[in-house]
Amino acid sequence: MNLPFSRKLFYPAVALTGLILSFWCANRLFYYPDSKVYGNPKNHGLNYEDIWFESSDGTKLHGWFIPSTIEEVKGTIVHFHGNAQNLSSHFEFTGWLPPLGYNVFIFDYRGYGKSEGKAEKTGIKNDSIAALKYAMNSPQINHDNLIVVGQSLGGTNALAAIKEVRPENLKTVIIDSTFASYRKIVKDKLDSTFLSLISTPLSYILVNNSDSAEDTLTSIPEVPVLFVHDKHDRVIPSKHTEYLHSIAPEPKDLLLVDYGYHTSAFNRKESRAFILNWLNKYL
Repeated sequence: MNLPFSRKLFYPAVALTGLILSFWCANRLFYYPDSKVYGNPKNHGLNYEDIWFESSDGTKLHGWFIPSTIEEVKGTIVHFHGNAQNLSSHFEFTGWLPPLGYNVFIFDYRGYGKSEGKAEKTGIKNDSIAALKYAMNSPQINHDNLIVVGQSLGGTNALAAIKEVRPENLKTVIIDSTFASYRKIVKDKLDSTFLSLISTPLSYILVNNSDSAEDTLTSIPEVPVLFVHDKHDRVIPSKHTEYLHSIAPEPKDLLLVDYGYHTSAFNRKESRAFILNWLNKYL
């Protein structure tokens, strides 16, 4: 049967529209910024400074510098936070470290919090690079011993930045609850839907996989890396971290916890003790 010309165009147009919407949804899965203020370090008895710096395209970015509360500074944590909200909801993950001798520098990617711009992949990679360069070179920050902490999407961003910048004063890296690749986490999400039978080809079609953790990890400087994940994480399955740990060069360690939620380890006394001991081992 010959379809009228308009109907011949209709079905491909619907298919194309569905593909475009799927592409948009798949990539939007990674960014959920907001500007709400959830708290600040002073609520926890910590001093802090507002930090302003620029990304490579001139986008103005915002961060907080939380200095160690003791005189003997062991190092500076550069905290790459996850994909939702903004730094005011994430700083507590590392905010317990200043009383133990660590500075903390946490920043917002473009579109998050007070940072300018709109959240998108290339810009956020450039923001991550700019933040790491700032931490390396700013006179405001003690950068003799830099420790990078990347949580969830922040782990992917951190590894991409380290690969590009290759900071000489980087001592250790902690990658917490990070997905192995953009395609693999999208495939995991599609596997739980009616699209499970075509999840593999769809993940290849819909997602830009560049700068995934599994690719950048093997190209960073040879520094100790600690991989952390909750075995019952429902957001990002722990198999992602176990795989990243398996392909990482030595020295490396793996901490699997059993608290039942995403990015759980930095909030629990027992796993905090493990992290502190691990940092002391390499600093």
